[in-house]
Amino acid sequence: MGEIVELNIESPAHGGECIGRLGGKVVLVSGAIPGETVKAEIYKSKKTLAWAKTIEVLHPAGERIAHIWPLAEKEGIGGVELGHVSLRGGLDWKRAVILDQTRRIGGGETAEALAGLGLEVKSGAETGLHQRIRVEFEVNEQGLASMYRAGSHELVPIDSMPLACEQINSLGLFGTNTWQFTPGDRVRVVASGSGETKVVVAGKAFDSDRQPASKTVHYPLTGYIFPNSPQQITLAAKATDFWQTHKNAPNILFGEVMAALGDDIGNTVELFAGSGLFSVGLATRASRLETFEGGTSATNSAKKNLTALGLNARVHQGRIGPKTLEGKRLDTVVLDPPRSGAGRKLVESIAATGANKVLHIACDIAALARDASYYLAQGYKWRRIRAFDLFPYTSHVEQVALFER
Repeated sequence: MGEIVELNIESPAHGGECIGRLGGKVVLVSGAIPGETVKAEIYKSKKTLAWAKTIEVLHPAGERIAHIWPLAEKEGIGGVELGHVSLRGGLDWKRAVILDQTRRIGGGETAEALAGLGLEVKSGAETGLHQRIRVEFEVNEQGLASMYRAGSHELVPIDSMPLACEQINSLGLFGTNTWQFTPGDRVRVVASGSGETKVVVAGKAFDSDRQPASKTVHYPLTGYIFPNSPQQITLAAKATDFWQTHKNAPNILFGEVMAALGDDIGNTVELFAGSGLFSVGLATRASRLETFEGGTSATNSAKKNLTALGLNARVHQGRIGPKTLEGKRLDTVVLDPPRSGAGRKLVESIAATGANKVLHIACDIAALARDASYYLAQGYKWRRIRAFDLFPYTSHVEQVALFER
């Protein structure tokens, strides 16, 4: 057992921990909330930095709630690092981290640009529970659904998953081996608003009755796909392709991307296009649209989705990097990069196209802070930011940022 210390908790840190101080040492504390006084156990320590977990709350914050997943709290399961924080407190937490990371990583000019935009983190739903339509878990030696303890390779069997939608929880996957998984399997479960549920394991898909099934999942999308005319359409993607995790995320993010860009975006390129969630709206607004995606399956899904709606775009599959845009002259670039972000070289290649409008969807706070500084260095102005809490009870937040010059 490590040293037990009493700490006054200061501000939230990127990743779901909070900052406390022990003498001249910063302590990153899990399970705490800014403003609290806690007893914490130090489990790792370096010269100027230590890590600790809360073991007793001496003076709780007003935003503290009973943990939404007691098993995860007891066993240290990852993925619910804000499970002890109210939804309202989570919004404030994420806003504070965005502002802090932008200042620390993006620098003073970037922080000043963000400050002028009136940042607000908006909720993705009335409740944070039962919202996820995509979950993954491991199968332990007893054939039971399990998840890892945070920062370890230890598996903990689970008998429920409060963040997963009822459609997934009703399958009988948790706390039972009735599905007869093989130890060592990794299982992905995908649901959709159309009522489909697919369980993918060892490269094969099964329906809710455990019968072999196609990997294709159909997702309803409601919004202004065509300008000034709300519609509801259905997009298709393989269960193994990337798709948004929160049930409301596709509609929320699609609506924000289209609102930020407007109806006339000229010659447009979309990078990291996935299965075409944004492509189907961009194709109705662009004079010419090219999309690029690394995954073969997702690229094929995007082609099918565009074709089904009678939309035209040049859809490419392949590695995305600075050379992807070489020699292009563009009006608009839209990108939804992985958690690592775009990076300096890709931002420089975007600027070299002459694009006067860049719409950047980000799933990592630190990566956007860094990339925003690169856009500013290329002469862009930060014109708009919207942040959405689409991963309640975690430290993750989605941001949609518009840069123009």
